[in-house]
Amino acid sequence: MGAVGRSHVGVLAKVRDPMADSKTILVLGGGVGGVATARALRKRLPRQHRVVLIDRERDHVVAPSLLWLMVGKRTAGAISRPLARLARKGIDVRLQAMNALPTTSSSRWAPIGPRN
Repeated sequence: MGAVGRSHVGVLAKVRDPMADSKTILVLGGGVGGVATARALRKRLPRQHRVVLIDRERDHVVAPSLLWLMVGKRTAGAISRPLARLARKGIDVRLQAMNALPTTSSSRWAPIGPRN
């Protein structure tokens, strides 16, 4: 090691910050596809990347089970789960309606949703 010594090796070597390469992945919609996608991404991506699910509703409702609700075979609580539970899996849940997304130019927004 010479005159530098072990305590200064990191100063001379190029040290990469793992958060510098981190990405944020937005999943729009907390339906069956959105929840499945967010969970699959979280399992497959390194922890330095953020997975954010955006939905306007607090709860995920299993839509195919609405039939059982209508005929009295299930209760509303049995076919829905709070999206906030995804935080335990490392998924950031944001409750808000989205009507535009940022484009590659930070000053422009692209509208989403039905056209009027």
